[in-house]
Amino acid sequence: MNRSKFQQFLTLLLVLALSAIFIGLGQWQWNRAQAMKKPLVIDQKIYPLRDLVQVNGALPGNSVNHFVTATGHYVAQFRARNQIDSKKNVNEVSAAIFAVDQCSCAILVARSAWGAELPNADTSVTLTGKLLPSQSDDRSPGGAGEISRLDSALLVSQSKLALMPGFIAVTSETSNGLQLSASRIDFPFAKPRVAGFYWQHLSYVVIWWLMALLILGLPLYTRRIRKNESESGE
Repeated sequence: MNRSKFQQFLTLLLVLALSAIFIGLGQWQWNRAQAMKKPLVIDQKIYPLRDLVQVNGALPGNSVNHFVTATGHYVAQFRARNQIDSKKNVNEVSAAIFAVDQCSCAILVARSAWGAELPNADTSVTLTGKLLPSQSDDRSPGGAGEISRLDSALLVSQSKLALMPGFIAVTSETSNGLQLSASRIDFPFAKPRVAGFYWQHLSYVVIWWLMALLILGLPLYTRRIRKNESESGE
C-alpha cells in the first residue's frame, strides 16, 4: 500500500469513527427524550424493605416507586410542612424515624397527616408504603420538632441507628393484627430523573446526526474541490 492510499485509509477510518460517535450521541439524546415521554409503570408487588434498600449508599434507582413492607417501631416524630400530594394539595405531614426489626437501622417514613397519634415506642408495627427518593429541595424553614424536607440526611444526629436512604410514604399499618387508622397522604410516584426538556433533547438529536452527515460528506466535498482545482489548473 503506497503512502497516498494509506492516508486515504486513515482518513476513512477517522470519518467513520467520528460519524459513529455523533450517531451514538444522537441516539443517546433520542433515548433521553423517549424516557421523558415513557408512561410510568408501577409494580404492584410488595417487597420486604431490606430486599431493596441497603444502609450505605444511595437509593437504587430500580427500587424507587416499589411498594415495600417492614416491621419495627417508631423512634421519633417530626412535622414536615408544605408536602404536595398526588392531587396537588398542600399538607402538613407526620414524618417519623422507623426502626426496622433485626437490623441496627432505620428509615424515614411519611406516616400520615400531622396530628395523628404516633404508636408508642414499644409497640411493634408492620407498615406498607411507597419507597420514594429523598427530597432535595426544602419545603419549609424547619425548626424545633420540624424538618424542612423528607430527607434522612437531616436526621443523622437524631438517631443512633444507621438511616437508610429515601423514605416510605405509608399506606397502611398494622399492630397485633389490627389495622391502625390515620389520615394517609397519597404521595405521587417519583418521575424519572431525566435532565432537560423533551424538545431540547430532540434538537440535540438533529444537531448530532447533522454533524454525522457532514462528516460523512466531507471526503466527497474535498474530492470535488480537488477535482475542480485540477480541471481549472489544466
